Amino acid sequence: MENIIEIKASNREVAIARAIKILEVTADQVVQVTELEKPKSFFGFFAKDGLYKVEVSREVEAEEIKISGPEKDEVVKTTEKSETDIEAEQEKKESKRVKRK
Repeated sequence: MENIIEIKASNREVAIARAIKILEVTADQVVQVTELEKPKSFFGFFAKDGLYKVEVSREVEAEEIKISGPEKDEVVKTTEKSETDIEAEQEKKESKRVKRK
């Protein structure tokens, strides 16, 4: 699943940062950034933001868990996790670490 968003920003990096914050994704999921309108300014004054189109991919990751035995390697379980599930698990682990301290 891919999402496309148009964002006004002063430069490409700011546009990517805003898209990441709005769509709640990671920087690795940004596929393409296209500059639709260039930012304009008059010697640094009267700055006007440019328009950027940011394309983000939200694909589901699949994990395979392998257990090696004396006979052969077998695929025991396949799980699918989305980015939000992975981030939620990481937050739970971090909160447990904070509680221990």
